[in-house]
Amino acid sequence: MLSDYAGVIPTLIAIVNSVIAVSVSHFKPERTRLKVALLVASILLGVAAAGATIYVQYEMIQKRDAEIAKRNDIHQRLGEFIAQGDAILAILRDESKSVASTEANSWALTVEKYLSDSLGPGFVERFRDSSGMLHGQPVGLDEAHVSYWNGVYKRIERLQQFSAEVSK
Repeated sequence: MLSDYAGVIPTLIAIVNSVIAVSVSHFKPERTRLKVALLVASILLGVAAAGATIYVQYEMIQKRDAEIAKRNDIHQRLGEFIAQGDAILAILRDESKSVASTEANSWALTVEKYLSDSLGPGFVERFRDSSGMLHGQPVGLDEAHVSYWNGVYKRIERLQQFSAEVSK
């Protein structure tokens, strides 16, 4: 692809222009037509070099902007998943309601698919892994509620870590 090599074009044109300048300086004074032709070629090459430089800058800016937009989208989507997880935690804190296992499992699968597609399978593994996290739980809930609460809570913490990483 041309854009991969566009950064080298101005340098190559500068080298060719230097060769033209050295060549013209060695011509006899009577060879004005050739000198003019080489001068025009040199000017055209200079314009082409400037154009290539501008194009390379444009490509770099486009790539940077696309990366920033992607990071912002990922950051926003992770925030949405955190909010959904918080809503599931609220349900799980209420022992009078049945365990929201379907919601929790569905949420986790949706998040895992997004992480795999957007950030890679390593993020899915980290999302599932609770090592290095403090273990806490709400008091007064039965074992089923606590088990799902812990799973969702730790995954929310991981999403917050991912969000902080993506923001950098």
